[in-house]
Amino acid sequence: MLGVSIWIFAWWGIVAAFEVSPDFLPTPWQVAKNLIWLTSNSIGGGTLWVHAGWSLLRFLSGFLLATALGIPLGLLMGHVRLARNLLNPLFELFRNIPPIAWAPFALLWFGASFGSQTFVIFTAAFPPMLINAYQGIRLMDKGLMNAARMLGAGPVTILFRVGLPASIPLVVAGLRIGLANGWLALVGAEIIA
Repeated sequence: MLGVSIWIFAWWGIVAAFEVSPDFLPTPWQVAKNLIWLTSNSIGGGTLWVHAGWSLLRFLSGFLLATALGIPLGLLMGHVRLARNLLNPLFELFRNIPPIAWAPFALLWFGASFGSQTFVIFTAAFPPMLINAYQGIRLMDKGLMNAARMLGAGPVTILFRVGLPASIPLVVAGLRIGLANGWLALVGAEIIA
């Protein structure tokens, strides 16, 4: 909070000391007044909060879809060699394509709609989630898996009782990176459609 206060006072000081035109750099007070006006008056029919809500819904739909697919697929790829051999080449082929580069395809496939925006956000959030879940399983202590196997645990039990808890730190890191990537992609997604 102290840092924000310092920036606001520095901003105010620069505007006052150099007599900067309000058209170029308004004072913090003018910005606050305009923000209050925008959120309380009928700009665009009084729908600023409605549009912000729709943006949040678009983001959440893409992010949750990426979470629902990325984490289970990453865990599966990390635990089952056949899944890794089948899915990893395809994933490696597509993961380095920037999310905004998928926009023309999204417009062709889904039209200028909620679906195309959700798809662009999904393409931004999905790769870090899958990679981190995959690495979480691959980098876990193999002694834990061997101990569970020696105690009679099957592959599914090992995955859910040993692998998933051991990979939580990397899964959470993937969620955080996916959250940031998805939020950035939201801007591009809303511009295209």
